[in-house]
Amino acid sequence: MNLTPINVYINSNLEQKNNSVKDFSLYLCDVLSSIKLLHWYSDEYNFHKILDETYESFDDLFDKLIEEIIGITKKVNNFNLEFPRRDVKKVLDSCSLEEQLKELLGVLESLENTIKNNNMDSFIKQNSFNGINNTIEEILSTSNKCKYLISMIKW
Repeated sequence: MNLTPINVYINSNLEQKNNSVKDFSLYLCDVLSSIKLLHWYSDEYNFHKILDETYESFDDLFDKLIEEIIGITKKVNNFNLEFPRRDVKKVLDSCSLEEQLKELLGVLESLENTIKNNNMDSFIKQNSFNGINNTIEEILSTSNKCKYLISMIKW
């Protein structure tokens, strides 16, 4: 599979640490963009379809999560979560199917680590909001489902 790399520069500072709700929202948009780019440029039909389903699920869940966080932080203003910013351009540099798969697994691992980290747990416990726990579990479940379905593809 050969893809022609396209130059797209979005949030290229991977080392930058962020902690506002707006920054976290941008991080989730980067995750969605990475998945959508992999979806668009995949030549493997089953991989393409799995990415499409994963994107749609994450899109709804990220919207729900951010709305829940905004609802809480407008009342208590104590959101402090560190997370890496992704370089979305790197996704387009992944030309082979193997490189695309590695990039996707990196995106999913980053997402899982971010929403399972101690600061997120602390934020949830401090505010006693269990709804966010449910949304996070749905996000993790979607990530696990994506990895499972990809493992079934005959490469």
